[in-house]
Amino acid sequence: MSVNVSIPATVPVLARICPKSLIGLSIEMDRWADWAGGAVGTPNAFLNQALNNLANYTGHPVFLRVGANSQDHGFLAPNVQVVNLTFPEPTQLVPQPEAAHIAIGRDWYRLSGNLPEGTEFTWGVNLRELNVSETVGQVVQLYDAFYGSDKEMLSHVYLKRIEMGNEPDIYDFPNPLNPNRTLPGWGPIRYVESWTTAAREVIKAVDMDFKEAPGFQAGVIADPFGAWTYTIAQSLVDGILDPAVAKYIKTWSVHQYFGNRGFTPATSPQTGSLMGRSGVRGNTTKHALYSSQAERAGLQYVIGETNSFSLHGTPGVSDSAEAAIWLADYVLQAATLNVQQLDFHGGVGFAYNLIQAVEYVDEHTNDTRPPHIQGAYYGALMANEFIGYGSDVHVAELSTFNTRIAAYGAWESDHLRRVLILNSNVHDPGRNATRTFETINLHGFVTSGKKLALKRFFTPQTNSTVGLLWGGQSFETVDAVPTGQVEYEYIDRPIFNVSATEGVLVCF
Repeated sequence: MSVNVSIPATVPVLARICPKSLIGLSIEMDRWADWAGGAVGTPNAFLNQALNNLANYTGHPVFLRVGANSQDHGFLAPNVQVVNLTFPEPTQLVPQPEAAHIAIGRDWYRLSGNLPEGTEFTWGVNLRELNVSETVGQVVQLYDAFYGSDKEMLSHVYLKRIEMGNEPDIYDFPNPLNPNRTLPGWGPIRYVESWTTAAREVIKAVDMDFKEAPGFQAGVIADPFGAWTYTIAQSLVDGILDPAVAKYIKTWSVHQYFGNRGFTPATSPQTGSLMGRSGVRGNTTKHALYSSQAERAGLQYVIGETNSFSLHGTPGVSDSAEAAIWLADYVLQAATLNVQQLDFHGGVGFAYNLIQAVEYVDEHTNDTRPPHIQGAYYGALMANEFIGYGSDVHVAELSTFNTRIAAYGAWESDHLRRVLILNSNVHDPGRNATRTFETINLHGFVTSGKKLALKRFFTPQTNSTVGLLWGGQSFETVDAVPTGQVEYEYIDRPIFNVSATEGVLVCF
């Protein structure tokens, strides 16, 4: 029996304009120099090529957020050229710990100029120390890099948002990354007071009123749904939109991971546990309320740090083909809920990275791994090509009445241009040598005698980490330059098969 994907006659009322910068990257700040290149003027060629691959599909550079847990461990060090890092001892729970101390040197922010033309940034600064002078000093040095005497070196990249503090809702209790860093008496009211105090001083210290000036990205909440007192609504009540700072807040950010990483066979997420309509929707539909609250407050709503499984991901799942199907479904589902951007977190050697930007030693095999892309990267390729180049592309989910088949439509100028079909069934040759498939019928679509072009995401099996292809091309190269010819399949009727763990882009 075929799966009927309902094609509406007109653009759905609930369709949302999809931003070109929907898929961004969040970079753990302690490894920023590795990602950007070790010195000003020496960019990381692999990273830039991988970013440009993604940008080629939308015409918009990939947005970068630099910060996360380690941004609250950063301190200005004017005697340092780029950075000095101090790391804690690795543990089984955190084998690749973030730096305990980052000495921010003179060129730290200037490395932003190593990124591709047009790159936009969110930069994080330290709030956790409750040292207003330090917070302001970091913003001043950030401004000097982008707008000071060396601004010509960074004239091709843009500072869009300043993020003060990371995950303030967990400042008051120990966690595996911060076992000895708690703030007794901390709470949402004190957070708003501390944040607003720092914001007022930043506004005094730098010019935030010129046309291209950055705005504040507020919130940055680790558990926006569990810690209800840190919600956007409560923060507004507690005064975060103080008249002195309100007009400078541009975005509200929350963080989200889909699950927890396990460290034994019994607790580690298994193949098939990440992708699937029910899991994706269970984790995304709750953003609808917060995005509407942000919209009413005049703010953009972003998921400013996200990925599959917390504590850096699960090998064999987070870095596999499964992550590609999950990511494409996740970001497009979020777009239908008016989420403006999702920044996928990464660091050196993290299992859930889209891009492993530098050489590193694999924690499980002790092998030295060169730079490479990983499974989720293919999901970003699929989603970005689905979004496309057109202006004001409207995106909506299409009905399938099937728990394992997700479908989305993209409209330009009131015309349906693309449909993306995602099959989240598992293919494991060890259990079933025959690969299952679903026959898709684009119900209600009239071809008018024109052929449809199909572009497929292929993987040998669900947990494959190599051998993946997008439209016949592999991106698993030493320089991130794709190899192989782009392949399209042309059909006369809107009926075709989609195999388990496969994505198909239909172009009209």
